[in-house]
Amino acid sequence: MDLRHHGVRYVAECGDDSSDGVSWESPMRSVAAAVQSLPEAGGSRQRRHYGRVEIGDGLFDEVGPIEANQNISYVGRGLGTTDGEGTVIRSVADSHLFAPSSEFDDYAHNVVFKDLVLDGNKAEHPGPYDLVRLYRGGFGCAMYNVSFRNAPRYGLKLLDGAVNFVGYNLTGLRCEEAFFHLNLVWRANLTNIAFYGTQVDNCGAAPFLFRNEASGDANTVLISGLETEATVAGQHHTVIETDSEGANNPIWFTIENVVAFIAGVHAQDAVSVVHETSPVRSRYVLINVHGSGYPKAFQSENIAGYVSSTNHELLTEVA
Repeated sequence: MDLRHHGVRYVAECGDDSSDGVSWESPMRSVAAAVQSLPEAGGSRQRRHYGRVEIGDGLFDEVGPIEANQNISYVGRGLGTTDGEGTVIRSVADSHLFAPSSEFDDYAHNVVFKDLVLDGNKAEHPGPYDLVRLYRGGFGCAMYNVSFRNAPRYGLKLLDGAVNFVGYNLTGLRCEEAFFHLNLVWRANLTNIAFYGTQVDNCGAAPFLFRNEASGDANTVLISGLETEATVAGQHHTVIETDSEGANNPIWFTIENVVAFIAGVHAQDAVSVVHETSPVRSRYVLINVHGSGYPKAFQSENIAGYVSSTNHELLTEVA
């Protein structure tokens, strides 16, 4: 094998999983087979395949979960504007689409997704399944130009923390419960999580869900340039929902340049753009938060933390 391609596999609609996948001239057909053919490293609890999987234009039906352990990149050809353009990876199984291996018990460092459409196919495979699950967040995970569609539950779920995670130009469409779910438990750490330029439509009653029950370090979350639209019914609708009850360390949220819309017929379900469901232990800075159909920019049952707001149409109020 050419050592220049040792850590790279190529996947194409015309490919065959019996091929070596080391070039576009001999591509494999499935993403799952390609990652399993990459070199391995680590002991039993840290076992992972590492390298890069390049995926061509077209539709790729996959049986998940596809490995998302550590030091792996999935790179497509973009979201496409017409049939046949862009890279679509669609779930055809009752499972998560990308997730850590069952035996993996390490940090998800350096997992990257770029220029992809991920489709959960929830009409055919309903259930508590996510498009991407990353375990213990790790360092340097990133997503660039990725669309999360039709997730049976969450588009992106970070389990037990994250460090230096960034999402650029992400979209969520018709994810059943939420576009993004962060769950911090036990001694999980959260440091420098950022989303830039996100578009989310009809992704549950709260497209962004933050649950902080951790005793580990908690630092900053930045959500900058967010557009959302909700045209489906849902009780107590909000855009960003946070719950920090039980957490020892607050999270600093900066939420800026938000445009949120909820259809008039469902406006009675709207609560606020940002909703803290427990007594506030986190810290919030809201800048340029605008909404149509939402009565408030921020709401909480009891302010115990710090809230600051600047230049938005909706008043920062306490319920």
